[in-house]
Amino acid sequence: MIIAVLFNSDHSSLGGYYGWPIEKQILGSHILQRQNRHLKIGMGDLLFYSNNRNLSEMKQLAENTFFHYATERLNIDKINQCITNSTVFSWVIQNATEKIAGLLHESLLQFPSYLGIHSVNFSYTPHLVFYRNYIGEKYRVIGNSIKIFCPMGELEEYDVDDYRYLNEFGFTDISLEDSGAKHTIFDDYDTPEHFQQVDNFVSQTASCFPHGEEDVYELVMLLTDINPHLFNVLGSAVNAIKRIKHEEDVAQAALSGRRYLEQLADVLFEPSEKKHKDRKVRKADYKNRIWAFIDDSIADPAEVLVLGKQVDQLIDTFNAGVHGNLSGEQIIKAFADVAKLSLSLLTLQPIYAKDPYYAYKDRLFEFIQSL
Repeated sequence: MIIAVLFNSDHSSLGGYYGWPIEKQILGSHILQRQNRHLKIGMGDLLFYSNNRNLSEMKQLAENTFFHYATERLNIDKINQCITNSTVFSWVIQNATEKIAGLLHESLLQFPSYLGIHSVNFSYTPHLVFYRNYIGEKYRVIGNSIKIFCPMGELEEYDVDDYRYLNEFGFTDISLEDSGAKHTIFDDYDTPEHFQQVDNFVSQTASCFPHGEEDVYELVMLLTDINPHLFNVLGSAVNAIKRIKHEEDVAQAALSGRRYLEQLADVLFEPSEKKHKDRKVRKADYKNRIWAFIDDSIADPAEVLVLGKQVDQLIDTFNAGVHGNLSGEQIIKAFADVAKLSLSLLTLQPIYAKDPYYAYKDRLFEFIQSL
């Protein structure tokens, strides 16, 4: 889940300088570090007034943003007082859990500037605009490891030593991370449609994971980090599951899954008329091309075989579905498995695991060509 942690930035207890005191309140609790969960954190002011012509519209938009979902962890009276008189400052934490939200809420109640926590959904337009598109991501936290996001082209301007103060909060591994083209004009994945794909995937596949939505949210966050375009293709394929009513619908959903694997192969290993270690790797040979990618990425033949067999099994599953030999539940599990496989494959080589511009290369190339 995604949560917004809200503060009155103008509260007198903060002394007019709120960024650092609020960071100290949250990271100083050590709650995020102790959960050892992969989290992405953004922070910033909620600038409702920049999108409205009068006070009434501003108030309505703020209320739509804060009170759209459950409000049990919000101090509604305090928020209503802030809407027209103060600037609300928010931390946005992606891949949080109910436990994390509850622990943070209890630890922050002692601070008079704290306004509460509510869940966020980027497929809901006000949340997308104010909690994602207007607020930049600052940290990636995994236990005692923290990465500081650097905007596109500015990595060399950052000095990791400037962030050594994070040691105070128990972080022993502090480093920089290029955030690539995300949150720039080259980012085409900042739409409600993209995040509706995320919602659909989560709702359809959560039952296939040991910890339900908590597991699938993390998988989706990482997969969309690495290749949001490929995730959109997967999300579109999963949409076919919602239409399953009879055997023909199962076949259509399975066909969508097979087409996704074909596009995954296109990302991993370009077609060629030349064989790769006695395997044909032409456009139609998508299974062989995925195998070729695995073979090029892993030195241990036994590990190659394990991952390759997962590919074979998924292709066999989708082929069986095309011929009407699967249930809807089996198709759903296959899509969950293909997402896990995609993440495993996309992190095998540095270009996918470490190149933050890879998913945006087409838009970047178009821009350069237009100059």
